[in-house]
This record gives sequence, C-alpha cells and structure tokens, in this order.
Amino acid sequence: MEHPFPNLIPETPLSYDHDGKIETFLEIRPEQIFVQEDLSTISLSDTNVRIPKIKHFFTKRNLISFGLLFWSITQIEDREVREQLLLLFVSNLHMTAKFDRLGNFGRWGTNRYITHDDFKENNVLEQLLKGWSEIKSVKEALWQQNSTLQQYKFDECWDAREFLLNLPVDNKKNVLWLRSDAGNLNALLGRKIVDVIFTDPPYRGEVESIQYFELSTFYTSWLSLDSDWKNRYGDFSWWREEAIENEKQGKNIGVYYEHLENSFASVDDAAKGNAVWIVTYHSPSKEVWEGVRHALIISTGLKPPTYEEVVTHKIRAKGKGSFNVTRYGSVGEDAYIVLTKGRVRETEIPKKLTEQEFLGLLLKKMRKDIVKNGGLVDWTLFLEHYPAIVLKHGGPFSDSKSYKDFFENVTVELTAEARIFDRDKIGDVLFHSIYGGITASRLLRKSLEICGQNRKEIPRSEMEYKILQKIDGRISHKTRTALLKQLFDYDPIGNKYVYKGRKIKTLERWIPTPEKKIPIAVPMPQELLMKIATEAKKYGGHGVKELRDYFQLAVDAGHKRFRININDEAGVRRFGAGASEDEKEGLIIVFLYHGLNFRQLTTLSDLIKPALLVAVPYPQYQKVIDAFRKYDPMEILCQMELDSGSQQNE
Repeated sequence: MEHPFPNLIPETPLSYDHDGKIETFLEIRPEQIFVQEDLSTISLSDTNVRIPKIKHFFTKRNLISFGLLFWSITQIEDREVREQLLLLFVSNLHMTAKFDRLGNFGRWGTNRYITHDDFKENNVLEQLLKGWSEIKSVKEALWQQNSTLQQYKFDECWDAREFLLNLPVDNKKNVLWLRSDAGNLNALLGRKIVDVIFTDPPYRGEVESIQYFELSTFYTSWLSLDSDWKNRYGDFSWWREEAIENEKQGKNIGVYYEHLENSFASVDDAAKGNAVWIVTYHSPSKEVWEGVRHALIISTGLKPPTYEEVVTHKIRAKGKGSFNVTRYGSVGEDAYIVLTKGRVRETEIPKKLTEQEFLGLLLKKMRKDIVKNGGLVDWTLFLEHYPAIVLKHGGPFSDSKSYKDFFENVTVELTAEARIFDRDKIGDVLFHSIYGGITASRLLRKSLEICGQNRKEIPRSEMEYKILQKIDGRISHKTRTALLKQLFDYDPIGNKYVYKGRKIKTLERWIPTPEKKIPIAVPMPQELLMKIATEAKKYGGHGVKELRDYFQLAVDAGHKRFRININDEAGVRRFGAGASEDEKEGLIIVFLYHGLNFRQLTTLSDLIKPALLVAVPYPQYQKVIDAFRKYDPMEILCQMELDSGSQQNE
C-alpha cells in the first residue's frame, strides 16, 4: 500500500543541529530501533544514516491509518473543535507505536525511544475511541466536582496587549495564553500585574531529569503537520532555550542554572511586590536543590528553605489515593514551597487531633469495609482511608511512618497481612462501634483460623493471655473452649496449641485479581507439563511449581533453577526484554519449541543473557523425558543430539 497523504507523514528526525554538527537525541537507543521487519517504515537509506525519525516507530499499516485520520481532522474549519480532536489524536498516540509490549501494560514504559522486539500493534481507531472516552469522563468529573464554575466567565485571548487593555473590564479577555520562553515574560507584559506564580522548573541531571523537548517531539511532530497549529504553537527550535542539562544540546549544569536565573528574574519583573510564589520541585539530590535555591535567591530576592528544611508531599495517587508527608532528605517526593519576598510562608496546617479523636473519625469511615471483610484490616485498607481524615480534620502525627507505627500498635497481628483492632487499645466503645455487627463467635473463629493457619503452633501462654483476650472477651468460656478444640490440638508436652482446622483463604479477596491472560494454544500435548512435573517429583529433592506468563513450570533442583517454557516464544522474549540482570542470573531456561530455526534460537539466547537457554525441539521431548526418568546425564545429551558435531548441537 502507498500512503495517500505523503505530506502527512511525521518525518521529524530525532536529532539536533548544533554548531553545524548533527547530534542524535540523548534518549534514543539506535540498536533497538533499526530492526528490519514486516510492515517496517525504515528504508535502507534510513538504516545507513541511523538517525531515527518519528515515522520509524509506527508500522506501515498504522502510519497509513493515522494519515487518513489526521487528514480528516485538518478538514474541520472550526479551530476549537479541531484542537480538541487533535488532543484526542495524541492522547493515546504512544499506544499505537512500537512502545507497547505484548501483555497488558498500557503505557509508554520507558523515558526513551526504543522499539520492543515483542511490540504490539494496537488498533488506531480503538485507541482514538478510548482517548475520547477518557477525556469525556474527566471533563464530566471536573464539572460535577466544581459546579460553581458556572458563575464564572472565561474569555480567552492570545495577545498580551489585548489582555492588558482589558484588565479593568470584568469578564472580558480575562484569560491570556502565552507560548513563550519564560525569560521573555517581562518584555511581553511590561507591567507588574502578577499576584501568584506557580512554577515547576525542569529537573536537572541526565539521570534524574526528564528530557522534555525530546519526549514531547513524539507528539508535536504530528501536531505540527497542521499548519494552523504550527503557526499558533511554533516550530522545533525551542530546544535552544530549554532549561535542561543535556550534552547533546551543548548544555552543562552551569548553562542549566543560568537559564533558571534568567527565567526567575523575568517572572519576578512581572510580579507584584507581595506576590505569592509556589515552587514545586522533585529531586533527592541536595546539590540540585541548593543550586535551584541559589538561583531563586540571586534572581528574585526570595528566601527559600534549605534542603533539610523542605517538607515534601506525596500526592500522586495510587488506586483510590494515598497521602504521605516525609522529610525531603529521606524520600525524593514532590516539594511544594510557598514563598513571599523576605520570608517563607507557612502552608495551612490542619489542626492537631488526639489519638482517640482521630480513631473515632477513622473507624467510622472504615466500618463498612471492616464488616464486609469479616472484621479483618490491613495497612493498605488503613492507608486508603486515613488521608481523607487528615486532610479534612487534621491528625495526631506529622509523617507516614508514625501513622504506620500507630496502626500496628492499635491492631493485633494474625498474619503478615491480616490484623484485627485491639480491644484494649481502642477501648470498648470504639471496638463495639465497628465489631458490634459481627457475631462474637464468628469473629473469634475467623481470627483463630487465620492465626492458626499462619502460625501452625502457638504457645499456650500466648494463646490464652495475649491472642484470645485481644481478639474478644465477650463470648462465654464454654464457647471459647469449644472453638479451640475444633480448631487446635493441645500438645501437653510442648504446652502449645497445634492448628488442625481447615485451610482457608485469608486476604486474597481483598487483593485485586490480575486480568486473566488468554493462553496461547501450542501444537503439543498439555500432558507434557504433567509428565515433567511427575518425573521431577518422582526423582526427589526437586521443587516443582506451576507458573504463568513467561513460563509454565519452575523446577528447582539442588543449586540449579530451571524455568520451562512450552512453545511460547513471545513469553521468552518478554522475559528477556523485561527482566533485570539479577532476575536472569543463574536461571536455566528450558524452551520446548516447534518450528523455529537456528538463527531465531540464537537471537533468543542472546536476549535472555545472563540466563542460559536450553532449546529442545518438539520431536525430542519424549526421549528427553525417558532419559530424565533414568537420570543419566550422558544419555540426555545423546538423546538431545540433533546433528552430531554440528554448530546446532553446540
């Protein structure tokens, strides 16, 4: 097929023209890009030059699909509608490139340009519809949570002069969009009109920093194919003013700090004397922060706190949300520093609660989930609920470590995951408020079953004076004794209780189950797995375990660890591409294959190093099993021989 719109192909090279010398981007891996394959968009001349272009990261099929889609969007005359569709266009663009691997990853997993050897060619239209659905739901959620937006009028403009002329007029040209170097802000405005500055400076360091220009090129190279968009937002020359440390751009740490100083000074020239600055920064390096702090001091006169004085807030939510506050020097989280001229402004601190006040509010919020879980609780559940209490009402502690210590102190451990609130620590009133809806005998039975299954043997003194009293004291001695006899045998010699009850699931239903992977059909009998497992166990001394994803079986024999893959080449490749060197070290991958040639097997072998590959062709597996049954190493080598003395046998 030929591309119907040759002018709508992103030919943007991932390179800099610096002092007459062409330098490729810092964040590319050419050896993982210039790989010939079906539907490739890489020509022979591209391979010889070895400067990647954006088009190289798409299959020919997807490149043509995007050309048709992009042309359709450019035909829309209404700029607002067209720009919203362009937003949809790029929202999941990375998912249609060779960045997405086999499996359910759903993201651009690396901060660099590579192509995975097991990349997945996602459908263009499906990703567009997914992006539409996501953006629609976000807009709806924002509108529902901010219903007061209706009372405001937002009138946008792009011209600074027009904005300044209308400052005295209500609701007219009251939003100014600028796409400009921050170092030129004072020249554009020319007046001190700014009340609040929120700035998130780019982070320095080729290891710590994100190369914003380089990564955004993946999206802007497409968007700039729309001439109207390019006229409004500019071309690809802004990397020359980017505040970053990048040797390919000819910028060292000194240049980075110089750009920051110029930008801060320009913004300060447009800010009122009592303007509030909010500076957010993220780096675990003291040297980095002190450099930024120095740039702020000499360019604005602000007095930021020292590295040791900065407090960070972890606000990136996981699941339903998390909230932690830690010292800046201990964990590199996001620091939000509020400043005005001459002093550091203190952020609003929620009031201090007593432990009982905090517990009362928290347990009221957690009660429904605790009852649903049969009385059990763990740190994850606690972490899911306490941030909302802290944010709304305040709390008794200042950091996440104290909250975890507190949680462990007011609960009784049943297993490493499952706990139950300690009646003595939280008091009868609070204990009854959450456990009052659970039958006492049911609560005790479940707790003893989980504790017994986890511990197996429990000393009598611990059982009677710690566990039983902590769990509940409301049931009769007769009921308690009956439960103990049902679930435990008493060992008078060891003076301990030995668990004999049924095996139960503890917290498995709390943990979200991973999406089921569709098994790949293999042209060989499934009983092969059973036969390998049976023979390994029969020999003795082998640990055998069924696996999923990369391998179907694990066999640990003495000091050697075998992972067995049944004709799932993609699984071996995913392991090779995704596992760390430590995970691969010392593993022997036994790959029972069908229909692969020697070159393909050699590629697999190189991919999984330092793990070793033992490739066994399907017709030979029965002979291998027979030899394994006798456990004669020489016989195994002879039976596996494909062509005596050949390179293949080696």
